[in-house]
Amino acid sequence: MMKAFRIFRSVTPLILGILGTSWGQPAKQERREVFDYLSELTGQQAKQCGGYAIGMPGWEETQKRVLNCAVAAAMESGPFYFYENGLATDSVFYRGWVKTAKGSVLSYNYDSAPCGNSSCRERFTTQPCPDPNLYMQGPWLKFRCDR
Repeated sequence: MMKAFRIFRSVTPLILGILGTSWGQPAKQERREVFDYLSELTGQQAKQCGGYAIGMPGWEETQKRVLNCAVAAAMESGPFYFYENGLATDSVFYRGWVKTAKGSVLSYNYDSAPCGNSSCRERFTTQPCPDPNLYMQGPWLKFRCDR
Protein backbone atom coordinates (compact mmCIF):
# COMPACT_ATOMS: atom_id res chain seq x y z
CA MET A 1 0.00 0.00 0.00
CA MET A 2 2.80 2.44 0.88
CA LYS A 3 4.57 1.67 -2.40
CA ALA A 4 1.40 2.41 -4.38
CA PHE A 5 1.04 5.77 -2.58
CA ARG A 6 4.65 6.70 -3.44
CA ILE A 7 4.09 5.85 -7.10
CA PHE A 8 0.86 7.88 -7.16
CA ARG A 9 2.59 10.82 -5.45
CA SER A 10 5.46 10.73 -7.92
CA VAL A 11 3.27 10.61 -11.07
CA THR A 12 0.67 13.15 -9.90
CA PRO A 13 2.69 16.20 -11.09
CA LEU A 14 3.17 14.51 -14.48
CA ILE A 15 -0.56 13.78 -14.80
CA LEU A 16 -1.51 17.34 -13.82
CA GLY A 17 1.05 18.69 -16.27
CA ILE A 18 -0.52 16.67 -19.08
CA LEU A 19 -4.11 17.48 -18.12
CA GLY A 20 -3.43 21.09 -17.24
CA THR A 21 -3.75 22.92 -13.98
CA SER A 22 -7.45 23.62 -14.48
CA TRP A 23 -8.39 19.95 -14.52
CA GLY A 24 -11.08 19.30 -11.96
CA GLN A 25 -11.92 23.00 -11.67
CA PRO A 26 -14.84 24.73 -13.36
CA ALA A 27 -13.89 26.26 -16.71
CA LYS A 28 -13.56 30.03 -16.56
CA GLN A 29 -15.56 31.94 -19.10
CA GLU A 30 -13.63 34.37 -21.23
CA ARG A 31 -14.18 38.00 -20.28
CA ARG A 32 -15.88 40.21 -22.83
CA GLU A 33 -14.97 43.82 -23.41
CA VAL A 34 -17.58 46.52 -23.90
CA PHE A 35 -16.81 46.72 -27.63
CA ASP A 36 -17.64 43.01 -28.03
CA TYR A 37 -21.15 43.72 -26.73
CA LEU A 38 -21.54 46.88 -28.82
CA SER A 39 -20.50 45.19 -32.09
CA GLU A 40 -22.88 42.36 -31.34
CA LEU A 41 -25.72 44.91 -31.23
CA THR A 42 -24.64 47.10 -34.15
CA GLY A 43 -22.92 44.77 -36.58
CA GLN A 44 -19.67 45.71 -38.28
CA GLN A 45 -20.89 48.80 -40.16
CA ALA A 46 -21.71 51.01 -37.18
CA LYS A 47 -20.82 54.68 -37.05
CA GLN A 48 -18.36 55.10 -34.20
CA CYS A 49 -18.84 58.50 -32.59
CA GLY A 50 -15.95 57.84 -30.23
CA GLY A 51 -15.74 58.44 -26.54
CA TYR A 52 -14.35 60.51 -23.72
CA ALA A 53 -13.25 60.19 -20.11
CA ILE A 54 -14.29 62.99 -17.79
CA GLY A 55 -11.31 64.79 -16.33
CA MET A 56 -8.77 63.87 -19.00
CA PRO A 57 -6.99 66.75 -20.76
CA GLY A 58 -9.28 68.32 -23.38
CA TRP A 59 -12.26 66.18 -22.40
CA GLU A 60 -14.85 68.98 -22.65
CA GLU A 61 -14.12 69.60 -26.35
CA THR A 62 -14.00 65.87 -27.04
CA GLN A 63 -17.28 65.37 -25.19
CA LYS A 64 -19.05 68.04 -27.29
CA ARG A 65 -17.82 66.49 -30.53
CA VAL A 66 -18.78 62.94 -29.45
CA LEU A 67 -22.23 63.89 -28.13
CA ASN A 68 -23.06 66.03 -31.18
CA CYS A 69 -22.15 63.05 -33.37
CA ALA A 70 -24.35 60.76 -31.24
CA VAL A 71 -27.40 63.06 -31.35
CA ALA A 72 -27.10 63.40 -35.13
CA ALA A 73 -26.56 59.64 -35.56
CA ALA A 74 -29.63 58.86 -33.43
CA MET A 75 -31.76 60.63 -36.07
CA GLU A 76 -30.13 58.78 -38.96
CA SER A 77 -31.01 55.28 -40.08
CA GLY A 78 -27.78 53.37 -39.44
CA PRO A 79 -26.36 51.88 -36.25
CA PHE A 80 -23.93 53.86 -34.07
CA TYR A 81 -22.50 54.08 -30.59
CA PHE A 82 -20.59 56.39 -28.31
CA TYR A 83 -19.14 55.92 -24.87
CA GLU A 84 -18.25 57.78 -21.72
CA ASN A 85 -15.77 55.83 -19.65
CA GLY A 86 -13.99 56.11 -16.35
CA LEU A 87 -12.44 54.28 -13.46
CA ALA A 88 -14.40 53.21 -10.42
CA THR A 89 -12.77 52.07 -7.20
CA ASP A 90 -12.31 48.53 -8.48
CA SER A 91 -13.30 48.46 -12.13
CA VAL A 92 -13.65 50.25 -15.44
CA PHE A 93 -17.07 51.50 -16.49
CA TYR A 94 -18.57 52.57 -19.80
CA ARG A 95 -21.95 54.08 -20.53
CA GLY A 96 -23.58 55.66 -23.54
CA TRP A 97 -26.05 55.10 -26.34
CA VAL A 98 -26.09 52.44 -29.01
CA LYS A 99 -28.38 52.20 -32.03
CA THR A 100 -28.76 48.56 -32.96
CA ALA A 101 -28.72 47.05 -36.44
CA LYS A 102 -32.50 46.69 -36.01
CA GLY A 103 -32.91 50.45 -35.43
CA SER A 104 -33.55 50.60 -31.67
CA VAL A 105 -31.72 53.24 -29.65
CA LEU A 106 -30.61 51.93 -26.25
CA SER A 107 -28.70 53.34 -23.33
CA TYR A 108 -26.12 50.94 -21.97
CA ASN A 109 -23.91 50.44 -18.92
CA TYR A 110 -20.84 48.23 -18.65
CA ASP A 111 -18.91 47.40 -15.48
CA SER A 112 -15.76 45.31 -15.80
CA ALA A 113 -16.01 43.96 -12.21
CA PRO A 114 -19.40 44.58 -10.60
CA CYS A 115 -18.57 42.42 -7.56
CA GLY A 116 -15.44 44.37 -6.72
CA ASN A 117 -12.77 42.01 -8.03
CA SER A 118 -11.87 39.90 -11.03
CA SER A 119 -13.60 36.76 -9.74
CA CYS A 120 -16.92 37.76 -11.31
CA ARG A 121 -17.95 38.35 -14.88
CA GLU A 122 -18.44 41.77 -16.33
CA ARG A 123 -21.96 43.22 -16.53
CA PHE A 124 -23.51 44.79 -19.63
CA THR A 125 -27.07 46.12 -19.40
CA THR A 126 -29.28 48.05 -21.81
CA GLN A 127 -32.52 49.98 -21.58
CA PRO A 128 -34.69 51.57 -24.29
CA CYS A 129 -33.76 55.18 -25.02
CA PRO A 130 -36.93 56.69 -26.50
CA ASP A 131 -35.78 60.35 -26.63
CA PRO A 132 -31.98 60.69 -26.73
CA ASN A 133 -31.04 64.28 -25.89
CA LEU A 134 -28.45 66.53 -24.28
CA TYR A 135 -28.90 68.95 -21.40
CA MET A 136 -26.81 71.18 -19.17
CA GLN A 137 -26.42 70.41 -15.48
CA GLY A 138 -24.73 73.51 -14.11
CA PRO A 139 -21.64 73.90 -16.30
CA TRP A 140 -21.67 70.24 -17.40
CA LEU A 141 -23.05 68.80 -20.62
CA LYS A 142 -24.96 65.56 -19.97
CA PHE A 143 -26.85 62.97 -22.02
CA ARG A 144 -30.14 61.24 -21.21
CA CYS A 145 -32.98 59.29 -22.77
CA ASP A 146 -36.03 61.34 -21.79
CA ARG A 147 -36.84 64.97 -21.05
